[in-house]
Formats: sequence, structure tokens, C-alpha cells
Amino acid sequence: MKKKAIGIIGGMGPEASARFYRMLIYHAQKDYSICKNEDFPELYLISIPVPDFINSQANEEQALKMLVDRLKRMADLPIRFYCMACNTGHLMLDELRTITDAPFISLLEEVPRFISAEGIRELGILASPTTIKTKMYEGPLGSVGVDLVIPDHKDLSLLGDIIIETIAGENLEKNSKEVEKIADRLVSRGATRILEACTEIPLIFPGNYKVPVFDTLEILAKAVLNKYYLLQ
Repeated sequence: MKKKAIGIIGGMGPEASARFYRMLIYHAQKDYSICKNEDFPELYLISIPVPDFINSQANEEQALKMLVDRLKRMADLPIRFYCMACNTGHLMLDELRTITDAPFISLLEEVPRFISAEGIRELGILASPTTIKTKMYEGPLGSVGVDLVIPDHKDLSLLGDIIIETIAGENLEKNSKEVEKIADRLVSRGATRILEACTEIPLIFPGNYKVPVFDTLEILAKAVLNKYYLLQ
């Protein structure tokens, strides 16, 4: 079977997208024993500088127009399937799926599958205000019996500021401590695990936290590589 490429919709923000690219290479080596250059997946990563929709959906329509335009431009590339290296961007996934015949691997499908396999029931979530306010994950995770422990209004507002500053590369050490405190409050309310449901959070979240922490980008990377190598 002729090899075809993976299309990655990124740039929301760019550093997280770069981290996702590195993660794909790492897991290709670690999980699939890839060592020859010709055996790594062919990737098309498009970094799209969409306006901020982290704290509000006011810019979502403009962001969607940009994503649709870029996806149409990718139509002539040999892409077998797509993924999106952004949690909040999945709010627009239904519309994007109508633009291309190539399927999307979705975090809203892969994360519940992974969490369900882990047998988790009480899950704290660290995400953008838009992701939380739209209840993007509540339905998919609720369908597999997971109760989300959600940041309160004050912490959610703080998370929005932290995410924006992380994209800008500002106050990283300070915000690492702040996001750990937010996670602590989720654990105190019953969360037994933490889900990093914003791609900027892993950039600053401290290692060796007191409960297991799951990175949605890593879940996505493993799902993408599994599909890619099974299709070859």
C-alpha cells in the first residue's frame, strides 16, 4: 500500500504544535522501533495564527474561516487523515470534517477511549475557559462514566490568563506554581487524576505531580501513529 501523509492542524499555539511534532517522532522511535529516515511518517504541519478564542467564542467565526481556507488549500496534498493539535479548536471539528474526505482523528473520541480503559471515574480537568464553558468534554467523558471535576469561576479565569501568557512565553515559573495550585484544589474536591485538556498546560505543569496526569496531546500522538502504521 502506498504511504500517505498525516495532516496536522496546528498553530493554536505554535509551541504546543512544535511539541506535538517532536512527540510523534519520539513515539515512532519508542513504540514502533522506527530508526530509518524513510520509515518515519510523512507529516504536513500547518501553523495557523488564528485570533484568540481561549477566553471567548467571539473570534470563533473568524478562526473557523481561516481553518476552512487552509484546509481547502491542503486538498491536493497526499494526506490520508488529519488531526488537530489544539483542544479548544475541536469546537470547530464538525465543520472542518465537511471540508475534506480525509477523516479526522479527534481528541473528543480518543480521550474518552483512553480514560475509559484506565477505569477512571473522577477526573480533574485543566482547560481553557472556552473548552470548559462549552462543556466540550462533559458529554464524551460522561458517556463512559467519568465525572469531571471542573475549576471554579476564579480558577477558570486564572487559567485563561495563564494560557495566554504561556503562548507569549511569559511568567512561566510563576504560572507553573499557579496551575499546580489549581490542580491541588481539583484533587481536594475529589479528582483522582488530572487531564491536561489544553495543549499549553503541559508546557508549564510540574513533573511528578501527586496524582497521575494525562496529556491530551500524548493521547492524540499515540492514536495518530497507531492509525498511520496500521494503514501502511
